[in-house]
Amino acid sequence: MNIAPQKIEKIVKKFYTKVNKDDFLSYVFNDVAKVDWETHIPKLCKVWNSVLLQTGEYKDNAYQKHVDLPVETSIYSKHFD
Repeated sequence: MNIAPQKIEKIVKKFYTKVNKDDFLSYVFNDVAKVDWETHIPKLCKVWNSVLLQTGEYKDNAYQKHVDLPVETSIYSKHFD
């Protein structure tokens, strides 16, 4: 399977466009986490490039950022459906 960074970017943008339109999910991203989408989308692309293409370009700790969120709001399995 041939995956290019441009394809990953397209998928990430499409997915998070849907997230922003979803009443249930957009609250967590926009009101709780207060995501700045202009800076967040490129970070997400780096994460997925690092995972799928093994580029190693993402150096931060994505896991910890997600662990910290439940302190501010409850996140349940239904958020991941």
